Parts: sequence; structure tokens; C-alpha cells
Amino acid sequence: MSLVQMRSGKVQKLSEMSGTIRHHVDVIKSKLETAPAGVWEDESTRLMPQAASLQNAMEVSLQTLSFSNFWPCWPCSQIPSYGCREILIVFGNICTIDPGDVDETIQRLKREKIKF
Repeated sequence: MSLVQMRSGKVQKLSEMSGTIRHHVDVIKSKLETAPAGVWEDESTRLMPQAASLQNAMEVSLQTLSFSNFWPCWPCSQIPSYGCREILIVFGNICTIDPGDVDETIQRLKREKIKF
């Protein structure tokens, strides 16, 4: 598992691939401790909510899970033989601000056999 955050059209990888849940919980806790109090804290952010880029998040996930990133050590890569390559997206916006065509990124995910 790896954690990726979408905010303001940008994507940030919070944690690298790891099977240790404790590591990911610690990353989330530290992110919550350093995060601003709220998105709606002042007038400017209330009028312009933070938009996310679904395509950018899928691209970062694709790079993380792509077989080509593991060459020449595949199949002894970060993903064990019993593992699978999936993307779970938790999205709370009503819109997405993407730099390109999301459908092309979805087709690339399908070609790489990544479930999403």
C-alpha cells in the first residue's frame, strides 16, 4: 500500500509502498497534526475551495504500480506474487481540475492491468 494526497490540483505521495500498516497510520497522524485547521478558515478559501486533480493522482499511482518501474528486478519487486495492483480513490470534491484527458490515463491503467 502507498498513500497519495490530492489537493489544489497537485498530488503528493505521502508514503512509499509498504505492507506495514503502522507506517501508514503514523504518516496519516503526522499529516493531521501538521494540517491547517480547516479548508474554510478564511474568506478567500471559502470562496475558492481546494480542487483536486483526479488525473494527476492516477498518474502518480500508475508510476508507482507500473511493471516497468520494477525492471530488471521483476518479479522480485515491491509487490509480492500474492499481491495485486489496485487503486482505491476516496474523492470528496464535486469537480476535478485535470491537465489532460482522464480517459487516456484510464486506458493506460487498463493496459497495465491495474484495477481502479
